[in-house]
Amino acid sequence: MKLGTFAVAGSVLWLADWAFQHLVTASADTGSTSWYIGQILAVVAALGTAGLAGGLFQAGAGGPGRFARICLAIWAFAWLLITVAAVIGITTVQESNPVYPIGGLLSTVAGIASGIVVARARVLAGWRRWAPLAFALWYGLVLGAVMATAEHSWLASAAELGTYLLMLLASVALVTARLTHRVPAAVPAAARR
Repeated sequence: MKLGTFAVAGSVLWLADWAFQHLVTASADTGSTSWYIGQILAVVAALGTAGLAGGLFQAGAGGPGRFARICLAIWAFAWLLITVAAVIGITTVQESNPVYPIGGLLSTVAGIASGIVVARARVLAGWRRWAPLAFALWYGLVLGAVMATAEHSWLASAAELGTYLLMLLASVALVTARLTHRVPAAVPAAARR
């Protein structure tokens, strides 16, 4: 569950980055000290998001199937791509590069697929099994749609905050989960006769 703890830390960093963006860097110039601080927070937070997907993979939260493992692995990889894109942005002092949309699209599709397989597998019990799907749907559909139409609005800020709160919920779900793997009971050799 170490990746789960890292995911919680990443969620808290996303929330700190959100607050920092709105309180400090809203008017900061690209390349300023404030801009770099915000970007570095985002890089570490994106690693935490990869940690969430990796932690779900490590815990076997998608169940024993190959499809579940592939979805969760791709979701973690997509967030690593987003992290790489952020590092490229910091080093080139440009906020956009072609790696972002690839990572974003991949994380949306793999995240929603991962959320579905986690919910269906029932390895995480109760509300915990739905938290990754809620995060992935909100990130992929709500945040994506709002950012595409009204990027610098209060609605975009609220959608972004919702994303980070749902990630925190999914991370807490992973850290606090008692895994309930549904494994067939072993039949003793004497009973098989």
